[in-house]
Amino acid sequence: MDRKIKGQKNDGDSESKSEMMRAHGWKTGVLTTMSPSTMKKSTTAVGILAGSIVTAVISLLVGGGYLFYRVVQEQSHGGTFMDVAETESKTAAESAVADIKAQTIDDQSKSVKPLAAAHAHNDYLHDRPLLDALDHGFTSVEADIFLVQGKLLVAHDVTSLSPKRTLAALYLDPLRERIRKHDGWIYDKGRSLTLLVDIKSDAETTFAALHTLLAEYADMLTTVADGVLEPKGVTVVISGNRPQETITAQKLRYAGIDGRLKDLDSNLPADLLPLISDNWRNQFHWTGEGLFPAAERDKLHAIVKQAHTKGRRVRFWATPESTAVWKELRAAGVDLINTDDLGGLQKFLTADSTTDK
Repeated sequence: MDRKIKGQKNDGDSESKSEMMRAHGWKTGVLTTMSPSTMKKSTTAVGILAGSIVTAVISLLVGGGYLFYRVVQEQSHGGTFMDVAETESKTAAESAVADIKAQTIDDQSKSVKPLAAAHAHNDYLHDRPLLDALDHGFTSVEADIFLVQGKLLVAHDVTSLSPKRTLAALYLDPLRERIRKHDGWIYDKGRSLTLLVDIKSDAETTFAALHTLLAEYADMLTTVADGVLEPKGVTVVISGNRPQETITAQKLRYAGIDGRLKDLDSNLPADLLPLISDNWRNQFHWTGEGLFPAAERDKLHAIVKQAHTKGRRVRFWATPESTAVWKELRAAGVDLINTDDLGGLQKFLTADSTTDK
């Protein structure tokens, strides 16, 4: 989806940036410095309107430096990295961290009914990542990640990257806080929340960093050691760029693999391949208008039946935000309904007599 994170700004004209990047031999990126002549012209123009205030602000920026991001596609392994100019003041950095830590989990969500079929697509784009989903009873959330200078940043694309929006800060830390308050679980005992991590940068290098990070939260994560499954409060599933052979070969795993419809016949164990996901638009033409074609309905039911035979759950992304479609998904037994409309799906599932069955 093309939604932008609230508060993100567009850094100038994309065509002029592209020309500048090509001139420097970069594949992708954003300008990291501002020339003195450009800054002088900008100061003069704006100074006509704001006078001494603008002069003071510009002086402050010159003294402190500019914080821009340059995203470089590395030739060695295809991983996406970001060079961050280390010009932020210590006070500003501490303030940014404090903003994230301030997003503590509200205990009022304890009284919310957990919805087994509710999946928050691109959850990080909501005003309060994770927290809004929990307040609506969602039991599955999705976070896209990029590996950036050794850190796992959550964003939909490289233009939205921010050093303070880490996977740990937005998801792992608040989940651990909730689990410690609720005797090891997010909602009721035995119900594990799914954290679907969609890798957007290089599969191998990003997963290696992710595995190392997840090890720090092993106390709350579903793990598989030497083939023995130990369910816990959060179950991580890897989507997007998935290093399937690497994950399969692990003796100690903190994550499973998000499969595709081509994996329906796979003989991999359900703890390794717990989920089958695919693009609704690639499989079905129905958008929720009119009757669901019988052939498409039969196809949907057959997919779910085959996945369930192997102990796997089913999810489709790019499904229309339509109660008509949601009804058909529920009737077919689709396990996770993908949505951006948290309130709408909560209302639908709460009224659905088959919810949680």
